[in-house]
This record gives sequence, structure tokens and C-alpha cells, in this order.
Amino acid sequence: MSEDQLKIREVVEGGIKLIMTNKQFDNCESDLIQKYHFSQCLERDISLLVLKQYISQHIEEKQQQIPHYKDVKIFMGNCQSGGLKALRMMKFIDNSQIQSVTVQNSKTNFQQYFKDMLKLNNISEQKFKVKQTEIEEVLYESSIERDYRQMYQILDLDINETQDHLEYISTAFKSLNDKGLVSLNILNTPSMNQILSNDKCFYKYGTIKSPVSDDVESQIRMIYFAISQIAVRQNKVITPILSFKFKKQIKLHFSVENSKQLCQQEHKKHSLVFKCSECPNFQSEIFINDFQKNLEKDCSCDQCGGKLEIIGPIYNGEINQKEFCVKLLKSIENDQVGNMLQFQKVIQYMLEQIIEYSDFKDGDIMGQNINIITGFLGNPNLIPKKQVWDFLDYHNISYRNSYLQPQIIKGDQNLNQALFDLVRYWNKNYMKMNLLDKELNEYQLECLNKSVKYGPNEKNIQKNEYLSDNKLQNSIKITKMNKLGKNFLKITEVRTMRTLKNLEVPQKEVKGGNSEKLQHGIQIRNSIVPKTADNEANSIGFSTFPQKNQMSAYNDKRLPSIDDQFGRTARIYVQDNCHMHDTPVQHKGYKWTLELPRQNIWKQAATGWTYSDDSLSKRNINFPSLENAIQYCQLQGLGYEVSYPKGRYTTKKSYAQNLQWPGHDEDVNEDC
Repeated sequence: MSEDQLKIREVVEGGIKLIMTNKQFDNCESDLIQKYHFSQCLERDISLLVLKQYISQHIEEKQQQIPHYKDVKIFMGNCQSGGLKALRMMKFIDNSQIQSVTVQNSKTNFQQYFKDMLKLNNISEQKFKVKQTEIEEVLYESSIERDYRQMYQILDLDINETQDHLEYISTAFKSLNDKGLVSLNILNTPSMNQILSNDKCFYKYGTIKSPVSDDVESQIRMIYFAISQIAVRQNKVITPILSFKFKKQIKLHFSVENSKQLCQQEHKKHSLVFKCSECPNFQSEIFINDFQKNLEKDCSCDQCGGKLEIIGPIYNGEINQKEFCVKLLKSIENDQVGNMLQFQKVIQYMLEQIIEYSDFKDGDIMGQNINIITGFLGNPNLIPKKQVWDFLDYHNISYRNSYLQPQIIKGDQNLNQALFDLVRYWNKNYMKMNLLDKELNEYQLECLNKSVKYGPNEKNIQKNEYLSDNKLQNSIKITKMNKLGKNFLKITEVRTMRTLKNLEVPQKEVKGGNSEKLQHGIQIRNSIVPKTADNEANSIGFSTFPQKNQMSAYNDKRLPSIDDQFGRTARIYVQDNCHMHDTPVQHKGYKWTLELPRQNIWKQAATGWTYSDDSLSKRNINFPSLENAIQYCQLQGLGYEVSYPKGRYTTKKSYAQNLQWPGHDEDVNEDC
């Protein structure tokens, strides 16, 4: 490629310049331009602002115990946009407060590229540690030694759909010090779905699955519940600091602290959410020690008396610290801090919205009264947005769109009750209308296929051999009702339709003496075979996917399903690299090896050859991390014994110095 074709691409943000050629763009950071958009830039601004404020508070608390304390270690995993956030941090935060910054990215040539950008922006490499390996390996190195000097005080992590999120977060908590900050960035919706649908956090609630709600705050509270469950298992407690969502990514800032006493009271911050089956009402209840009582509880809706169904658990504590947000607002007013931010006014407006937002109260759901129906605006099967907005305008209730979430300002109790009745009235009538329209369309299509003529009143139906004597009864009359100057649908007369069920199709006569048995078998088969694959996936005629079963998802096709694989103890170790020329190269990323020792060895007397009846002999399995190997053993019912690597301390050889070595000193004769 000529020099003319090597176009230089340049990105400037927060006083940091990134330069990249097309060749580097293809080999190293191919997602630079894709990741550089408004939401990513806004996420970097808020993260740096929170890090700056948290570090100053952390140092003030530590200096009261340890004078001249300046020992903050930061880890940034899966650095996007060429490590732009790490480069901006060194100019945004005082370097004297930071001991080291570990930057991780597994892409090719990232280490050399990051060092080039440090030289370009005149930033010292002294406090940076660049890791070009998998993120789980870096976190595992600091957590396995349990050395406080190797642990981090701040973690900035990105989550995508290719990772085991709960194991990833659990390993991250182990690498933290006694108290630290975690900045978690969930990049897309599949990652969020995997966290909310994980069985490890919701196993106490039977078959209940927490769906991803349309409401922003409900998504954040469900994710905090899953993270809180992971922290409690390690005798740790989380405290949310700042949480927000923009487009498809969610950004969470929370502190993690070791405390066994606080873990015993953590269940008070968890609530079960119930939804009415007839109206759009939600209710919540704080957990008690006996979870089964909450599940078997038969409660009714306080608005309409309908039956409440369990949706799932949420985190009912504060998800934003208002005092911390007030300090962030004051720091933005400073010219030095404000000039380093790309979207100063946007962040200022978001913090003001968080400070004005009401807290979670018992009897409310997601921090707001259910009569506001914020979560129902995005559902196409419920009341349309235009109807809601017209109703709000009629009652002089203001509606505003914020960067955090759409919310309707609360009015008095009578207006909220009227709005609630509107939604409930629409839901009941809309469901009936949708069902009846579907039946009418099916009936008209069936009539066209059978060449049946019908008039507007559906009374001129001609006789047909396919129709029975029962005729269609009466049509459905739909009138319009003017209420509050707006059009609403009202059903005046509804009668059931049984025409489709009365259609008789003549069957062909089955030749043979067993026609009655065959007809009986056909009827039984038609009654058993499911009609749809979505609702009856586990019935006869359909097979479930392996991903639905947690055990089958980790089964290895090479291992035969026989009895000799149960009750075994596996050895997990790091396999040495074989330097022979005819040895196959091990795939990149697979380092931990699982090996099962041989058993049932016998020798043939005639030839002296050794045989083994063990089907698992010499069937080693490679894993990218130790956690995956241990999880495989647990799912397969195998015992495991981990052999950790013991590296030797060696020095690099310098052949130039060896050639210049003058040799040993000459022997000195003591008698002379």
C-alpha cells in the first residue's frame, strides 16, 4: 500500500488526539469510528466525572487513617475506541493521586498502538500497564493471590453478549479491595437479557422469569438485584451511586464493600413485583425470610380486585445518590472541569433530573405511582400514545421527555384515578375487539375459499354442502362514543361466532377393514399434536433447543454418555508448550486443560500390551479460563483438583554481554 493510500484518520476528544492509518484501522481498532458516537462520548464524560469525584472522596477518607495516602489502582477492561477513556483520564484527574492504571484489550497490536498514542499526547508511560490478553485472566491474577497490593480500588468494565456475565462480575468483585468503585457499562440489549434471565439469581422463585420491561428504571433495578445476589455470596454489599440509560446501553456506578453485618440486612432492599391480570396495576412487597410464603400468597389488586401475578424481583433501594449528584453539579460549574467535558449541558440537565426524581416508596413501583402509566406507553397492544397525550392535555398534566426516561408529572389523586380508569377501559375493549376482528377475517377468508356469497347483514348466505344448518347468528355492531371530546370505541352488542366450528369437510373414505381404527387414530393424533411451536414447545412433535437446558449446554460431544464417567475426579492444570516440530499448535486462548486419569487398566499376557476399558482415557478438554473448567466439572458431576502453574524466576540472556566477558580471574599463587 502506497503512502497516498494510507489516509490518516484523526479523532480529537477532551484534549486527546487519536491518529490511525487505514492499515492500523483494519488490523488493530476496527471499531474506532463505530464506537465513537454520541452515547459513547457521553458515557466517557460521565465516567470520568464520577471517577474524579470518587477518588477525591476516597483519598480524603484514607488520609484520616493513613497520612499521605495516595495509592489508587484503576483497571479498565475491554477498552473501546483505542483506550480513549484511559488517555483522557490522565489529563482529567490529578496524576499524583493514582498509583497505576491497567488497560486491557485483547485485539491485535493494541499494546503498541496504545504506546504510540501516549507519545503523541505527551503522556508518560510510567503509570500505565497494558495487557493484551483476555480480561478474565487479568482479573483472575489479582484475585487468586489475595494480595491487597495487587488488588484494585476502581474497576471500569464493559459487558457484551459473548461473555458469561455473572461469572465475569463475580471474578471482578474478587479482584477489588475491601472497598472500591465499579463502573459497569452494558453495551446492548442481548447482554441485558442474559443478566435478567439467568437462573443463578432467580432460582428461588421457581419458574418465574424477570422480563425486560419497557421502563428504564425497572431494567436498572432488576440488574441491580442480580448484581446484589452475586455480592452477597462473597459477603459484600453494593451501594448504587449513579445510574442512567441512553439508547441501548446502561451505565451503572456503584460501590462494593466487604461487610458481613450488612449482608444480613441486604434482603430488605429486595422486593417482589406483582402485576394485575386484568388492569395495568403493579404492586410490590419487600422480601421476608420465608420466600415460599410470598410465592404462594394469593393476593388481589387494590384497584379492581383482580388476581396478582408475580413478575420478578427488583432492587428497591436508591439507585442514585443525590448528595453525590449535587457534588458533581458543583464540580461541573468549575471552568477547568467543564472545559474537559464534551457534553457539559447535557450532563448538567441529566443530574438535575436525577436530583428532582422521587425515591422508591412502599406501595409504588419503579419509584413512581402506577397511575402515571409510563411503562405502558411503549406497548403497542395497549392504549395508543396519542390518546394518553390528549387526555393529559385535557386535564392540564404536563408531559416531558428527559434523557433518563419519559415521565409524567404527578397530578392530584382524582386525575390519576381518571387516567387509570381510561387505561383499564381501553385494555378490556381492545382485547375483545382484537379477538373479534381476527375471527371475522378468518371467516371471510374461509367463505372466499368456499365460494360463499354473503351480504352486508350476513343474512344472504346461500346453502352449501360444506355448511351445516346452523347459520351465523348476528353481526357485531360497533358504535363510537364521544367522551371528553375524544373518540373511543364501545361494543354495544357482542355475540359469539360458531360458524367456523360448524364447517364440515367431507373426508375421503379409507379403503380397508380397519378404517374405523385409522379414523380413531387420526383424531387422537390431531388432539395431541400441538398447534403452535411457541406456546407448546415441550409437547409431542417438537424438540427443545439445547440452550434451554443448562446441563446440555455444556455437554461435550466427544464424551460418550455411559456410566463410567460419573463419580470421577478430574485434574485441571496449565499444559506446557511442546516445542517439537511435529506437535500440533494449540489454539489461541485455550490454556487450562481438563484431564481424567485412566482406570480399569489390564495387560494381555500373550503380547504384553496394555489396554484400558476407560472411555474417557486421553480425552483432554481445553478451556479458556479456570472458571469455565470448574463450571464444566460441576455441571457434569465430576470432582476436580486444580494444579496452579508455578513459574520460575529467570532473567533474559544477553549474548552480546556473554561474548564480551573476559573470563575467570587467573589463579593467584599464595606462596609467591
